[in-house]
Amino acid sequence: MNEQQSSKEQELLKNIDHLEFENNCLRQLLTYCMDIISAEKEKAKKQEEVQTAQENLFITETQNLYQLKNSILNKSESRNYYWINKELFSSDYADEYKETYGKLYVFPQVALHSVIILADFNVNFDIYSNKFFKNKYLSKSIDFLICSLIVKEYPDSDGNGTHKDYLYNPILAIEIDGVFHSSELQIKRDNIKNAILAAVNLPLIRYSLESPDKEAIGCIIRKALLSK
Repeated sequence: MNEQQSSKEQELLKNIDHLEFENNCLRQLLTYCMDIISAEKEKAKKQEEVQTAQENLFITETQNLYQLKNSILNKSESRNYYWINKELFSSDYADEYKETYGKLYVFPQVALHSVIILADFNVNFDIYSNKFFKNKYLSKSIDFLICSLIVKEYPDSDGNGTHKDYLYNPILAIEIDGVFHSSELQIKRDNIKNAILAAVNLPLIRYSLESPDKEAIGCIIRKALLSK
């Protein structure tokens, strides 16, 4: 074996050793990655098991903690809701309402986020996208919301018929102020709700729970609706 062949063989052995080293490193790295993936899967599985156990425990433990209410409204809310419906649909003014608005509906306890959306030109308005703003303010509800039914009819795509959209257009919000509405904190909350509804041009009437009777409530609603 000459000196040149010996040098090539040594170089070849070095390359083989280098490749074996790289392969060992890759195997170790692959093993390490697989161990991490396996550990993450096991962690996710345990988290899912814990969550399932918590949900099952919640369902089991709360079976005797809750019961179905016999009314979605309390006594005063139910009484006012009855009066408002009667004023809209059974009074002498019902025909005049119908002539102006069509058919009217009253919805109780309507969340503000069901009534208010972000204007198209303000899609990047930061305050609206802030969860704090939405959760703190738009989660509040309107005691009663009066809507007019708007029916829009469109031709079907095949031209052989039509289909209808039924839209409930908000026209008047009603807030009933109870005894706690005279507190400083409640006044602040009421002012915020007033400002939000004013910003979207939804008329709002307020009356005290303590003072008006049926006729007074009817007068307030008539004045608000028929003066629009």
